[in-house]
Amino acid sequence: MKLKLFSIILLTLITQVAYTLPIAKITVKVIDEQGVPIADANAGMGFMSPKGRGEGWGTNSSRVSGITDSDGIFVGEGETQPQVSYGANKVGYYGVGGKFKDFTGVSGFVGFRKYEPWNPTVELALKKIINPIPMYAVNRGAPRKGELPIIPLVGRFVGYDLMINDWMAPHGLGTHRDFLFKVDIDRAVSYRDHDVTLTLEFSNAGDGLIKYTPDTSKGKSLLRFPHQAPITGYEPKFVRHYEARTDIRVPRVSSTGDSEYQNNYFFRVRTELDNDGNVVGGLYGKIHGRIKLSKFIAESGSAPKPNISFNYYLNPNNNDTNIEYNPEKNLFKDVPDRLKVSQP
Repeated sequence: MKLKLFSIILLTLITQVAYTLPIAKITVKVIDEQGVPIADANAGMGFMSPKGRGEGWGTNSSRVSGITDSDGIFVGEGETQPQVSYGANKVGYYGVGGKFKDFTGVSGFVGFRKYEPWNPTVELALKKIINPIPMYAVNRGAPRKGELPIIPLVGRFVGYDLMINDWMAPHGLGTHRDFLFKVDIDRAVSYRDHDVTLTLEFSNAGDGLIKYTPDTSKGKSLLRFPHQAPITGYEPKFVRHYEARTDIRVPRVSSTGDSEYQNNYFFRVRTELDNDGNVVGGLYGKIHGRIKLSKFIAESGSAPKPNISFNYYLNPNNNDTNIEYNPEKNLFKDVPDRLKVSQP
């Protein structure tokens, strides 16, 4: 009887041990943009584990947190699936976060396993809050049906006023042709069979876009852009081609990581040049995420109504390259809260 009871207990322990997740240990080093360690920063680490029997689908999360030492170091460990999230923040800086997914394997024996590499060091760079300013900022990738701006004409350029947040008259209340959008529909049978081109041009010499991909090797900062926009390098034309065919497989450009975070743009509009072609005026801004086109397929026999979506920030001060936005000072007063951007 005792032997049977011992066997049951032993089997239970073995079963519990078999389902114990490996332990991960990671060292986070918090630095500033110049690589100088930041002491007394709040740092934390998140671990994920599957829900237990009877708890339903999904995962449970646990967290360890603390303060960085004089070398900017925080160390955390815990049982987890093969991915660990971590982050840091401090008064006077923008928060930053990251994920570690580069475990190469597991060492140890059942019940006492650990991920390799054991205790890797990762860096998080905190960007300083310098001079956030009021800007015209709006989420044009609206989540509600019918709130995306419909391009009023197909096959012709239509102006969009960034300060008014509307199309040019007679299609809207705009008075400045900051962005010029055109949609050319060569074929739009379905989302599996179409050939559509979106073109963005500008009104003034010197206007344009610069594509910007943040460096995420030291985490994803809440401030994804630099504090200032560049003076040179603006391209006067943006073209995006949407194509799909049922008879031929059209190659698609694959994307990895967070495409919304990694695909962004600086822009300059209302540019003024002197006689030598030097920039003496203009308005600077930024676009978070992609410039996207949708709804270019006709529904129920009606004409297609292409929607354009882009989240933009515009500094209204002439010749000021500062694009560090203060989310509490949006210059759009009549935009619903759900369309206002909250990131700097």
